[in-house]
Amino acid sequence: MRKKTVIILVAIILFCLTLVTVISIIVAGDSLTESSAGLGELLIFGAFCLIPLTAIFGSAGWLIYHTMQSRKTAVRLGESLGLDKLNPEEKNPMKAWYGGMYDGRFFAIKPVVYKGRSYIDGQSRPVANFYLRVVMELLVDAPLGIVVYRSPQEKRSGATFEEIFPTIKNGTRLNSSARNALLAFAQQGYETGLHGATYQIESGVRNLTLRDRAGVPEIQLNRQIMPHVHVILTHDHPYPNLNGEELNMLLEEMTAVARSIEP
Repeated sequence: MRKKTVIILVAIILFCLTLVTVISIIVAGDSLTESSAGLGELLIFGAFCLIPLTAIFGSAGWLIYHTMQSRKTAVRLGESLGLDKLNPEEKNPMKAWYGGMYDGRFFAIKPVVYKGRSYIDGQSRPVANFYLRVVMELLVDAPLGIVVYRSPQEKRSGATFEEIFPTIKNGTRLNSSARNALLAFAQQGYETGLHGATYQIESGVRNLTLRDRAGVPEIQLNRQIMPHVHVILTHDHPYPNLNGEELNMLLEEMTAVARSIEP
């Protein structure tokens, strides 16, 4: 969302708050006396009207702020960590890729959004969930022909490799160490509590994808990003506003999985 749009929205919200409060006080003032008791009632009534509106518009403002920050998360991390912009001609922060090296492996990051619908009391409404996509190369000399995939929107849990990863192709080519590393990464789950505009009640199961670079659709990873790489790991993190330290921790965890698969 552009800054100009945000300024206009804030101005409208403040105007509505002021207008509603003034009208409420005027209406209440007609029925109150000029005594101190009447003035006290007037102030209480004004506060009664203002507090719910402040809560509602405050929540809306926080969501707008979180959305703006989520859209620019790759730009922010790229600038703070000194990463390279991999598609310098791109002006849209949602399409801009930033990357660098971690433990000898190339990685790239970019914000993504998953659109869906939520259902509350039988009512359906559209929702948009922001993620930070993290892609890391594997140090292999050729494609592996293996696909291991768990979607960010997958809700099922389990105890076995096959239960956690519903989509597996040529999984028998992975040794036990590699399977255990993939499973451990997913089962570690996410940190609970409030993160931006998201409150995580349960740790859940983390998503992860292992596949050949050549098989990744253009919409998921631009062709100009990592063209020399044979195999990649991909994780879409549901807390897009990670700081530099948190991103490095995630990269270290993905590196451990990569090592287990590499020869």
